[in-house]
Amino acid sequence: MSSIQFHNINKSFGDVKVLENIKFEIEEKKIICLVGPSGCGKSTILNLLSGRYTADSGEILNVAEKNISYIFQKPRLIPWLTLEKNMDFVLGDKSNRKEIINEWLTRVELDGYEKSYPSQLSGGMEQRAALARAFMVPSDLLLMDEPFKGLDEPLKLRMLELVYKLWENNPKNIVFVTHDIREALLLG
Repeated sequence: MSSIQFHNINKSFGDVKVLENIKFEIEEKKIICLVGPSGCGKSTILNLLSGRYTADSGEILNVAEKNISYIFQKPRLIPWLTLEKNMDFVLGDKSNRKEIINEWLTRVELDGYEKSYPSQLSGGMEQRAALARAFMVPSDLLLMDEPFKGLDEPLKLRMLELVYKLWENNPKNIVFVTHDIREALLLG
């Protein structure tokens, strides 16, 4: 695999120029953090990486062959499915589904909640489920768009530690977007 490279990327929405001549490289199996105020283009970069947006000009190299996982600001669990079924939903065609789900729920300290629905979980529990779901799917690139926004400080710190621990056990590229410089320093 090769590093992901942004070469002179430009992106506008109507008359609003969001990105202008952006250049950077994401080395293999590294965590990079994008920090800045609202509207500076952080989420636009994630959407370019995911293929949701295309650049107006410039080139993004070596992202097309990547398998991508995405963690959004909200966990996006399917409300009518149990936690176990939410996890199962992303697995694809695996024969040992139950073992994989149990392993990941244990890693994020949610074992015993398999039959719970999202409405029965706290916000932190839902976010841990989203983390497990993103890490359990084989991917080369994990995009994280302010996933800890709205969490209290102690829980946010636990989530950051959990991401780092999961990454250490399963290294992949992570692009983490935040407004919080402390989050970026802790994870990056």
